[in-house]
Amino acid sequence: ARRLVFEECPVHLMTQQVLEDMQGDRHVSLPARISGIIPQLLPAGKATTEHVADLLNMSPRTLQRRLAEHDTSLKQIVNNLRHTIVHRHVSMGITSGDTLASALGFSEPSAASRFIRERLGCTKTDLVESARSAAFISKTGGTTSPSSAAPAGRPA
Repeated sequence: ARRLVFEECPVHLMTQQVLEDMQGDRHVSLPARISGIIPQLLPAGKATTEHVADLLNMSPRTLQRRLAEHDTSLKQIVNNLRHTIVHRHVSMGITSGDTLASALGFSEPSAASRFIRERLGCTKTDLVESARSAAFISKTGGTTSPSSAAPAGRPA
């Protein structure tokens, strides 16, 4: 059986399309361009300096230098996006450890939990409860205490 080359896989093709779409807009900064492709690269484990530089047709060192000119790094961009991804998934009710780990680019749910705890200062459970409380308050117009509400899916 022929081994699939990354350039032939759907993630690479989708990432290339995102980059091509941004190519015409000269006002899109390098960090913004990278932020546009990282969400597709994370689940595939391809959000590395080497891979991103290759996609942008530059050397890894050039990528690092150009990001430094914007006072950022690939690690900062990735971690900021992971933060956004966590909040988006939790707000949509997507809280499976495996699903979150994959979306964040981690192979194990424990790594995703560690990221959430270290970077956000709380646990995944804390985030889920906070999202439920916010949804409840929004739904009721803030007239009832969320602590008096039954958890989602359970009768009061």
